[in-house]
Amino acid sequence: MTQKYFVFYSPLIVLGIGLILFLLFKSNKEKLLSFIGSLVFAALAGFVSAAVVVFYITFTKNSPQGPFALAIYGPICMSVAEIAFIFYWILKKAGWNR
Repeated sequence: MTQKYFVFYSPLIVLGIGLILFLLFKSNKEKLLSFIGSLVFAALAGFVSAAVVVFYITFTKNSPQGPFALAIYGPICMSVAEIAFIFYWILKKAGWNR
């Protein structure tokens, strides 16, 4: 993965893109804090899932340097979780319901 594409997976950049999409859909300003809170919760869920996977692999492979992988996989998993939440929010906003 080249450096310029790696920056896109920064959780802060994805958070900014999510806020821009929130404003483009002309949603209520009162729901902004709820939206930001949900994005932060999604990011934390992504980080926790990355931590669980990294620590599981570290313990099974008996690698002392395994937790350092969290510095790489943590932000990527946070961003992917935020992107998944943004897609879910857009589909919910568009009226897609099960």
